[in-house]
Amino acid sequence: MPALFNYMDAFLNKFPLIILLLSATGLLYGCSGGATDAQYLANAQKYFDAGKMNAAAIELKNVLKENPDNSRARLLLGKLHIETGNLPAAEKELTKARKLGVEDELILPLLSRVLQLQGKNAELLRLPMENLTAKGKAEVLAVQSQAKLAQGEVAEAASIIEQAISNDPDSANALIASARVHAAKKEFALAREKLEAAFLIDQKSASAWSMLGDIEWQEKNSDLAEKAYSKAVEYRKNNFADYFKRALLRIQLNKYDEAQQDVDSIKKSYPQHAGANYAQGLIFYHNKNFRDAAVSFNIALSDEGRYPLALLYLGASYFLQNNPEQAETFAKRFVYLSPDNIDGRKLLAVIMYKKKEYSEAEKLIRPVTDARKDDINALNILSGALIKQGKMDEAIDLLARLAALQPDSPEAQTRLGAVLLAGGKQDSG
Repeated sequence: MPALFNYMDAFLNKFPLIILLLSATGLLYGCSGGATDAQYLANAQKYFDAGKMNAAAIELKNVLKENPDNSRARLLLGKLHIETGNLPAAEKELTKARKLGVEDELILPLLSRVLQLQGKNAELLRLPMENLTAKGKAEVLAVQSQAKLAQGEVAEAASIIEQAISNDPDSANALIASARVHAAKKEFALAREKLEAAFLIDQKSASAWSMLGDIEWQEKNSDLAEKAYSKAVEYRKNNFADYFKRALLRIQLNKYDEAQQDVDSIKKSYPQHAGANYAQGLIFYHNKNFRDAAVSFNIALSDEGRYPLALLYLGASYFLQNNPEQAETFAKRFVYLSPDNIDGRKLLAVIMYKKKEYSEAEKLIRPVTDARKDDINALNILSGALIKQGKMDEAIDLLARLAALQPDSPEAQTRLGAVLLAGGKQDSG
């Protein structure tokens, strides 16, 4: 018995220590979820800052698996979706983060951009700003001014941007938004002044460089525009918008290999990106690869409202593949949307001519020849349609005009002579 008592005394003497150790172990395990959350979130932020969005997304999923109500993870995930262009998901995560208690100062400037990029202008203009600092208000007002600008309300946009700058004269985003308003009014010198002020605040502002590229392009300074877009790409990770604009500019400059690199940069992440496929179609079209061009333009039509010219090029691609039915379908859709577009009317007129619908071809091409009396291609289409309908007098007049426009063209002179002979009106002079 004494041995038993001695054992019990020893046990009881150690008991508090055992309980403490067990409790400490329990506390360690109990806290492991929080510590893991913090580590996952820190890793996610590190990857996000390095532009490694896939790795950041994995870490954030780990955080939210452990704790779906982690507001900071929701905020960072919203930012990640903005960077990768998934705007609906960004809106969802930012809204959740706000409901979970993240302050408006961190949420609303981001959410305003997301709403504006989705065209949700009514929701954007209703955002509450009573909890924002002057700096936060300036950021949201700057975005709201762009919504008004998109609606064609330039004066209202200018008024809102003045409020933004009065709230925070050092807001680079407000100055950039002001530059956009001036550019919309064709006040390019004033727009440049605002951008210069923005660069003094942030020389590496991708938005400012992108806006400068837009201005240079509008003023036909193509080389300077390309350099500005290149700066925008350099200073913003996953900058698909400026890759796209630079691709279009490079296509215009006949830099097709460089344009292809920009397209590849977008399609690597978003193979079905409408803009990237529109640019891809233009490159294929230039290279006379009309089959692949048609495939790309069809994908671009997923956003037909933004890329209506895809209809025109798709119609032309089918026509050049000897597929007149498909060519007619898309050419008609384009002319219906853009009845004043000269290239669209020319294409559809040629298609109708090939179908031997000469009267329809004449009807389509006449507005073009009325607007451009020296348009050789349009005059050729119209004269051909008139000849097929037996309207020889007007056809001869048109061919005479063509011959005068092309005095060194044997073909033009021969065509005129042949029609004159056919009409019995050979000119002795």
